[in-house]
Amino acid sequence: MITVVFPEWYAALPKEDCSKPVNRMKLALTILMYRKVLGIDWDDMVVAYISDEHKQYEGKNVLELAQEEGVKPLDMYLKLVELSDRKGSIYLGKYYNDEIVHRLMEDDLSVFMTDAWVEEKGLQNIAAFQTFPQFFLLAKRWGVPIEKIVRKMTGATADRYKIEERGYLKSGYKADITVIDRADMSVNEKVPDTKPGGIVHVYVNGKAVLTNGEYAGGRAGEVILKRPAKEQKA
Repeated sequence: MITVVFPEWYAALPKEDCSKPVNRMKLALTILMYRKVLGIDWDDMVVAYISDEHKQYEGKNVLELAQEEGVKPLDMYLKLVELSDRKGSIYLGKYYNDEIVHRLMEDDLSVFMTDAWVEEKGLQNIAAFQTFPQFFLLAKRWGVPIEKIVRKMTGATADRYKIEERGYLKSGYKADITVIDRADMSVNEKVPDTKPGGIVHVYVNGKAVLTNGEYAGGRAGEVILKRPAKEQKA
């Protein structure tokens, strides 16, 4: 959310008190502290959505927008918060770069996942559309064995989170299978919600949901509920 560094005490102030010098100074110091703790700066905050009337801000960071409008980054940020009625969304670019990803891909203790979701409006998070194909492309670039990549996406994740009957091609397990063509694998980082290339077939619980790259219709997934310890398999 855009309010990631926006303090509640300031939001609760009467409008006439917001512009008082003492409150503005306290606000600037509070936001600076939040940014330091989170390890982010204004150019790490990329606007995903403000409102239907302000699409011109999408895909640009707060520092970039401040420079375009000739204002201080803090003032630009507060403007975005106000324009979105504190409901806008941003992406924090600081937590994603090649150095971080490469280091984690090589670490035997890491697994691959994404907590991204498809937004109703605004700039989409690339992680909801192209993350796993991107891992294959990066592995090829950096010489990481494909077996290691596949395991981090499947069995290692199932083992880590104790997800039963998934993550492996075994008799009696759920048939969750993705068939890829590595030669045709592609992503488009400039357009986050682009359909990735190289995904040929997808089966969920044994049912084909993607055939020859085309959506086959229907939903075959199911919610996995954590079982009480006494019900889990030994």
